[in-house]
Amino acid sequence: MAPTFSIIIPTVGRPELDRTLLSCLTAGLTSSDEVLVIGDGPQGAAERMVRKWQPAFPAPLWHFFTEKANDWGCTPRNVGIGRASKDFLMFIDDDDEYVIGAFDMIREVTRSSTVALPIGLYWSPNHMKMVYNKVYVFRMMSHTRPWGELWTHKNIENGNVGTPMFCVPNYKARLGLWTPRYTGDLDFIKSTVALYPNQEKDIVWRPEIIAKVH
Repeated sequence: MAPTFSIIIPTVGRPELDRTLLSCLTAGLTSSDEVLVIGDGPQGAAERMVRKWQPAFPAPLWHFFTEKANDWGCTPRNVGIGRASKDFLMFIDDDDEYVIGAFDMIREVTRSSTVALPIGLYWSPNHMKMVYNKVYVFRMMSHTRPWGELWTHKNIENGNVGTPMFCVPNYKARLGLWTPRYTGDLDFIKSTVALYPNQEKDIVWRPEIIAKVH
């Protein structure tokens, strides 16, 4: 069975959410995926954009909002993690976009990485579930940022990884937190991979560019 994706998008109602990001997602997602657009505080513009796209969108498209946090989207992302229901979590800002063909490629790359893991504290066969067990770090590009393309080397460090690069199994016992600061993306991926026992095997660095950052 092909893996499914929860795309988590924090928003402050930028117009790019409508004309760029939601538009590009229509070409890559299926009815088995979902998109969660989560406002940093009430975002009337974002809600209107979501309502406009919902009737013809290829996947379930949801809109929520948190209390105003002004923390670079970290609180909305954590809320999104709690609500997400698909196999993998992915994150992107509301003014960025995925490249054409990204999700077909990601689905093919991730489809074979499953393992039986316990639900809660129980290890009996009746309390196990099949989950995806590898964290994928793809690459991203920018025509407006000085770094051009990331990652440049296989190391989780500031300046080498960023929000739209991560494709993380939605296994709640192995998910870190987005801390409320500018480098919350680095904190999230560091705290997530720390929960994987064999990082050399379980963290997969992929050369494909999947997102454009503006």
